[in-house]
Amino acid sequence: MIRAFAAAALCCLALPALANDYSITIDNRASQAVDRVNTYPVDADGDAVEDNLGNTGDIAPGTKGRFAVDVDKCRLVRVYIGMANGKELDADVNLCKGNTIVVTD
Repeated sequence: MIRAFAAAALCCLALPALANDYSITIDNRASQAVDRVNTYPVDADGDAVEDNLGNTGDIAPGTKGRFAVDVDKCRLVRVYIGMANGKELDADVNLCKGNTIVVTD
């Protein structure tokens, strides 16, 4: 009985180690703040799916912000970036190849 419990406990402990940790870094090299960032999966047709995978708020000029993306495997995601002046940017990021977006003026 104790061996079965120990084996079950080991299996439970190993599961978090198998999870993939994906994140996106926003490198804000613009002269204004990034106001908001939202991330969505991209479907086979190239359209963003309304399933927010992660987001973050203010990223000051000259700084970087990093946030987790809730996916179980590397994939293509669309990132929408709102600037303090109301301008909106978007970029596709293949999490299999990289995870940094550089924002400039």
